[in-house]
Amino acid sequence: MMLSIGICPVCAAGPLGLRQCGVCRRVVVLCDECDVAWRTDDPTRPGSYGQETMPCPGCSADLWTAGATWATREAVAATPWLVKHLPTLVESPAREPQR
Repeated sequence: MMLSIGICPVCAAGPLGLRQCGVCRRVVVLCDECDVAWRTDDPTRPGSYGQETMPCPGCSADLWTAGATWATREAVAATPWLVKHLPTLVESPAREPQR
Protein backbone atom coordinates (compact mmCIF):
# COMPACT_ATOMS: atom_id res chain seq x y z
CA MET A 1 0.00 0.00 0.00
CA MET A 2 1.04 3.54 -0.66
CA LEU A 3 0.22 6.74 1.21
CA SER A 4 -0.64 9.60 -1.14
CA ILE A 5 -1.38 13.30 -0.87
CA GLY A 6 -3.29 13.93 -4.10
CA ILE A 7 -3.21 13.55 -7.88
CA CYS A 8 -0.21 14.48 -10.02
CA PRO A 9 -0.53 17.85 -11.78
CA VAL A 10 1.89 16.70 -14.51
CA CYS A 11 0.03 13.63 -15.82
CA ALA A 12 -3.34 14.35 -14.12
CA ALA A 13 -3.75 10.62 -13.49
CA GLY A 14 -1.27 9.24 -10.96
CA PRO A 15 -1.48 9.44 -7.19
CA LEU A 16 1.25 11.49 -5.51
CA GLY A 17 2.78 8.75 -3.39
CA LEU A 18 5.24 9.20 -0.55
CA ARG A 19 8.41 7.23 -1.25
CA GLN A 20 11.30 6.79 1.19
CA CYS A 21 14.81 6.58 -0.23
CA GLY A 22 16.71 3.47 0.80
CA VAL A 23 20.00 5.36 1.09
CA CYS A 24 19.40 8.83 2.61
CA ARG A 25 15.93 7.88 4.04
CA ARG A 26 14.45 11.13 2.69
CA VAL A 27 10.71 11.00 2.01
CA VAL A 28 9.81 12.44 -1.37
CA VAL A 29 6.59 12.94 -3.29
CA LEU A 30 6.59 10.60 -6.31
CA CYS A 31 3.90 10.22 -8.95
CA ASP A 32 3.07 6.53 -9.16
CA GLU A 33 2.11 6.93 -12.83
CA CYS A 34 4.62 9.23 -14.55
CA ASP A 35 7.55 8.96 -12.07
CA VAL A 36 8.05 12.66 -11.38
CA ALA A 37 9.53 13.31 -7.90
CA TRP A 38 9.50 16.41 -5.72
CA ARG A 39 11.59 17.34 -2.66
CA THR A 40 8.60 19.04 -1.05
CA ASP A 41 4.84 18.63 -0.99
CA ASP A 42 4.46 21.45 -3.54
CA PRO A 43 4.02 19.80 -6.96
CA THR A 44 3.63 23.22 -8.62
CA ARG A 45 7.42 23.52 -8.38
CA PRO A 46 9.61 21.74 -10.95
CA GLY A 47 10.10 18.05 -10.24
CA SER A 48 12.81 15.52 -11.10
CA TYR A 49 12.25 13.13 -13.98
CA GLY A 50 13.73 9.63 -14.15
CA GLN A 51 14.99 7.74 -17.17
CA GLU A 52 16.08 4.13 -16.60
CA THR A 53 16.00 4.81 -12.85
CA MET A 54 14.11 7.26 -10.64
CA PRO A 55 16.80 9.25 -8.80
CA CYS A 56 16.15 10.55 -5.30
CA PRO A 57 16.14 14.37 -5.44
CA GLY A 58 18.31 14.32 -2.31
CA CYS A 59 21.09 11.79 -2.98
CA SER A 60 20.39 10.43 -6.50
CA ALA A 61 19.93 6.81 -5.31
CA ASP A 62 17.26 4.95 -7.29
CA LEU A 63 13.84 5.32 -5.64
CA TRP A 64 12.72 1.98 -7.12
CA THR A 65 15.67 -0.07 -5.82
CA ALA A 66 18.44 0.21 -3.22
CA GLY A 67 16.06 -0.51 -0.33
CA ALA A 68 13.57 2.25 -1.19
CA THR A 69 9.98 1.67 -0.02
CA TRP A 70 6.67 3.46 0.15
CA ALA A 71 6.81 5.63 3.27
CA THR A 72 5.03 4.62 6.46
CA ARG A 73 2.92 6.97 8.57
CA GLU A 74 5.83 7.05 11.05
CA ALA A 75 8.27 8.19 8.33
CA VAL A 76 5.81 10.86 7.21
CA ALA A 77 5.33 12.04 10.82
CA ALA A 78 9.13 12.40 11.11
CA THR A 79 9.26 14.59 7.97
CA PRO A 80 8.44 18.17 9.08
CA TRP A 81 7.17 19.45 5.71
CA LEU A 82 4.74 16.50 5.45
CA VAL A 83 3.26 16.53 8.97
CA LYS A 84 0.34 18.73 7.87
CA HIS A 85 -0.80 15.91 5.54
CA LEU A 86 -1.10 13.22 8.25
CA PRO A 87 -4.86 13.70 8.80
CA THR A 88 -5.64 13.52 5.07
CA LEU A 89 -3.30 10.77 3.83
CA VAL A 90 -4.98 8.30 1.50
CA GLU A 91 -3.93 4.65 1.30
CA SER A 92 -4.06 3.13 -2.15
CA PRO A 93 -2.58 0.20 -4.03
CA ALA A 94 0.80 1.00 -5.59
CA ARG A 95 2.34 -0.41 -8.72
CA GLU A 96 5.59 -2.28 -8.47
CA PRO A 97 8.47 -1.22 -10.68
CA GLN A 98 8.76 -2.93 -14.03
CA ARG A 99 12.55 -2.54 -14.10
